[in-house]
Amino acid sequence: MAPRRANRSPVWFPAGAPEPPAAALKDWEFSVREAEAEPLGQLKDTRAVEPLVAALKDDDWGVAAAAAEALGKLSDPRAVQVLIAALEYAPRSEPFFSERNVRVAAAAALAKLAGPRAIEPLRSLLRRECSPAAVTALVRLELRSRLADAR
Repeated sequence: MAPRRANRSPVWFPAGAPEPPAAALKDWEFSVREAEAEPLGQLKDTRAVEPLVAALKDDDWGVAAAAAEALGKLSDPRAVQVLIAALEYAPRSEPFFSERNVRVAAAAALAKLAGPRAIEPLRSLLRRECSPAAVTALVRLELRSRLADAR
């Protein structure tokens, strides 16, 4: 089954505005919360980190996966620890394939912004399940770490 995507175009928010538009991340409807996460990542506004971290803990896997993707786009180091924790994502009522989508999104985000501290959690994920995104993230992080050590 393909990941769900809400049919909503990104809402652009002016860079100098007081707050990013994160109120919809608390909406009762999962499709609204999911659709709001993506534009927050595209804004590149670090004020969106906290609302996206909260959304990463959402019981709906689509919302949590969208939040993980958005956090990867923000490239804020504050997101690393919560993305590492998301590698263990297991919602109370969703089937396995959906929780795996959250772990895949978290692994992909970690590949973009994490350092060596994400290597062992990714290895642990790979010991539990086969995940091409985790393999890619692990290879990227190990290469980055080796290049840094060589300098």
